[in-house]
Amino acid sequence: MSFKGIIGGTYKLLDNYEIPLIGLGTYALWNQEDVDRAVDAALASGYRLFDTANFYNNEKELGIAFKKFLPKYNLNRENIFIITKANIRSPNVEENARKMVQNSLDCLKCGYIDLQLIHYPKDWGTSDKNPENSNHRMRIYRVFEEYKESKNNF
Repeated sequence: MSFKGIIGGTYKLLDNYEIPLIGLGTYALWNQEDVDRAVDAALASGYRLFDTANFYNNEKELGIAFKKFLPKYNLNRENIFIITKANIRSPNVEENARKMVQNSLDCLKCGYIDLQLIHYPKDWGTSDKNPENSNHRMRIYRVFEEYKESKNNF
């Protein structure tokens, strides 16, 4: 991965991946015009990390913006770092996680995700004291590991 023109530098993780230290959070960007404006400005400013989530409902717009603006700055997919998140949804934690990751891949049209996170440490409707919470986290994490090992092919 090559981060050309990056501001803020990068940090090397234990698995030798590098992650940019400054990025654009995309939570409040819901329409294509706003996403385009934000991605264009971020890339022009040297941002190379983009944080989104399945829950934000803007991954399709981000994918369109990346296709539009990466070439403008002589960049390609390998020059940016994409973080997205999936929610724990029970029952069928693994199946729902696979669907969310695949949905992110389909919407972003980026080929792969650099970092996949659990958005919230439990199912939204579950009590904090539910003994299944830690089990659900372990199960969704295993799906993420499966995803990483398969090189993003579910």
